[in-house]
Amino acid sequence: MVAVTKLFGIVNLCSESFTFSSEPVMSQVMRMINQGVDIIDVGAIPTNPKVSRLVTQQEEWVMLRNVLPGIINLAHEHGIWVSLDSFYFGTIRQGVEMGIDIINDQSGLDDPRILELLEYPSVKKAVFMHQCSLPTFSDKLVSGDIIVYLQEYISKKISFFNKHKVDISKLIFDPGLGFGKSIDQCYEVINHISEMRRFPVLIGHSRKRMVASLSPLENPSIEDLDMITFGLSGYMIAKQVDYLRVHNLKFYRKMLDMLK
Repeated sequence: MVAVTKLFGIVNLCSESFTFSSEPVMSQVMRMINQGVDIIDVGAIPTNPKVSRLVTQQEEWVMLRNVLPGIINLAHEHGIWVSLDSFYFGTIRQGVEMGIDIINDQSGLDDPRILELLEYPSVKKAVFMHQCSLPTFSDKLVSGDIIVYLQEYISKKISFFNKHKVDISKLIFDPGLGFGKSIDQCYEVINHISEMRRFPVLIGHSRKRMVASLSPLENPSIEDLDMITFGLSGYMIAKQVDYLRVHNLKFYRKMLDMLK
């Protein structure tokens, strides 16, 4: 087996995020670069289930506007791509104009205006994530067979993208673990991920409730969650998932290098 998986390293700028770090942002980015990250994924919208108010586009951009240029410059100096995690057209457009490489759209690239941004030469890829509703912390769940549901969702998205003449080769599919899916459904998605490989696949499982469910502790620490996340990541690397989105990259590069 040859490892093909690339790593998204998560940088959360919103203090309401359950994974917010007090470490200075540029220090986080440099640490991830040193740990062998492939893509820095920057976001400012919390998906913490305890958060009940949606961050506005203006609030999101205030958190991003002063730090995003520095992140892009530092990452590009080391040959690393930058992804912007959002669903607001205004934020994504300004990020593209600043030079981000990947659009990571929580709303599934439903907005034709965002699709037009894929025509910028600087935009190499775009992620479309499945969710049941925005805000993504809604309790709405997919009913029925989750694999059949996602396969049908992908087919509908392909028709939509073709209608808007999107370059399909630029697209990455994120099944949205934890977004409108029960813990059992999340694991079913992981176990059947090969059935959704009509696009390269990005999995974002890091520190989520599905990870905490495997801990014997009622309130596992961040360190506990990272350890379980790493174990699940190994399973998905063995299944040759294309991209993993994680918080703590320690040991990942060593594992991937061993499998080359």
